[in-house]
Amino acid sequence: MKKFLLLLVAALMGTLSYAQQNFISDQFSQHENDPSFTKVNITDKTFELFNDIATQDADEQRVVRAIANHTGIKALFKEKSEDTKALYLEALDKLQADQDYEELASVQTSDEGFLLVLREANDQIEEVTLLVGSKEKFLLATLFGDIDLKSISRISQTIRKDGRQWFDLFDNIDSD
Repeated sequence: MKKFLLLLVAALMGTLSYAQQNFISDQFSQHENDPSFTKVNITDKTFELFNDIATQDADEQRVVRAIANHTGIKALFKEKSEDTKALYLEALDKLQADQDYEELASVQTSDEGFLLVLREANDQIEEVTLLVGSKEKFLLATLFGDIDLKSISRISQTIRKDGRQWFDLFDNIDSD
């Protein structure tokens, strides 16, 4: 019993340690009670439901499989506020200082900033985070889970190719 409790405590400590290191979770908790933010949290259960979608089209099958491997999306958005530029600069400093994130792309002008980063573990992409800020808007969004960039590329190509028609796939999910 003592070994079990020790193992449980060690597992919880590891989870807590990871949660403290997760940038987006930190940002969410910092602003969770602020009604001036729009907050989006899509849980792993949502992505699990994609496993139940049946389609005959090969492109759609690849997209559904890619989406099913994700475990969540979180986003914070704030606009038309005097502190959006400061929020962006603070988040930018934290992301750039965090050694777990690798920059993919960035654009900085006198009025706006954009940063796209990823976090890997064991040669697997676990998180892709987007940060956008200006005098009028702040956006922080992350996609996490088992992320395959080729699959994400296929998703965007399929949606671009089929437009609104692709989303018809989801119209009657409950009809079975």
